[in-house]
Amino acid sequence: MKQLLAVITVLASALVLSACEDANEAKEQAKDSAVEAKEEISQAWDSAVADAKDLSAQLHDESFGEQLDELVNETQALVAVATEEGKTHLDNLVADSKDLAQQAWEESKEGAGELSEETKEKIEELKEKIRAKREELEANQ
Repeated sequence: MKQLLAVITVLASALVLSACEDANEAKEQAKDSAVEAKEEISQAWDSAVADAKDLSAQLHDESFGEQLDELVNETQALVAVATEEGKTHLDNLVADSKDLAQQAWEESKEGAGELSEETKEKIEELKEKIRAKREELEANQ
């Protein structure tokens, strides 16, 4: 009986040891599975973050391109308006310059006529003075 008890004890010990080994293996497998799951989750997270960054960059690039196109279109419209206003202002400036030049020409002609009248008057005054002096000199001789 002792032998039977020893065999049962050995078998029970082997069974317990086997169960413990199975438990250790299961524990190791659980650890490995947890590590693999953690790595997969980390990779999935990194991939999702990278995809989100790429999508954000694409949206930003598209948005920037659209904003740039809008800015170019607005600038072209402003240039067209400014060009038209500039032409209008230039036309007005040219017309005003012509009017001022015409007025200045007329005033200078009038001024020249006045000067010649003044000159004629001075000449007449000088003639009178010369005639008076000559008559005075002839009378004294």
